[in-house]
Amino acid sequence: MSDEFPRPYAEEPPAPEPVSGLRLVRTRPWGVAAAVLITFVVTVAYPLTVNALMTSPDYDFGPAFWAAGVTIDALPEVVSLTIVAALAGRRVTVGRALGFLVASIGLVFAQSLLFTALPFSTLLEAGLPLEVLSPVIHALTLLAHGLLGIVLFPPVSGRSNLWGLVVASVAVAVLNAVELWTPVPVIDALPLGWPAVDAVLLVGWAIAVLVTSPSAAPAWVATPSDLGRQDP
Repeated sequence: MSDEFPRPYAEEPPAPEPVSGLRLVRTRPWGVAAAVLITFVVTVAYPLTVNALMTSPDYDFGPAFWAAGVTIDALPEVVSLTIVAALAGRRVTVGRALGFLVASIGLVFAQSLLFTALPFSTLLEAGLPLEVLSPVIHALTLLAHGLLGIVLFPPVSGRSNLWGLVVASVAVAVLNAVELWTPVPVIDALPLGWPAVDAVLLVGWAIAVLVTSPSAAPAWVATPSDLGRQDP
């Protein structure tokens, strides 16, 4: 009779390492580049659509206009997070992506209502200028989008790291505010420089939001039965 005790977990292969963060950029650079390109296209689509609608002879500033604008405005976050989640091997399905789009449209609509309803004159008198309020609201919206992405696109292995969500959302909101309030000479009606920067920021934000930390190794506690003896 052998003195060696069986180790049922010794031969099990380790769980696959989550693909996320810098490892995602190193292993799938072309996928990340494609995500930036697609995000750039949908980012440019919003001002192009608004300009086309406003210059149309049948232009009507009604519910259809608002619905189209809000839907297109929600696409950059949805597209960047969905593509990065697919690249990272998260659980991405058509139903989850559509649900994410619907929820994101609701978030963008709520953000628009908040900007419309805020009494800016009262807030300015209280010492809260638009330069402060705008990035705060934007950061909260990005946080909400990121939480939706984490919930709807869960990792196959490992666990989500919320610190990446918070830091990336605040950083992107601040950088977008700097971009908005930095005076630059406008050569064309739609300069492509800022949308390209926004696309890179959003894909970087999505990668930071969906960073997956490896799960902690379970601590197997040896019991008397595991050791092959019984209590008296």
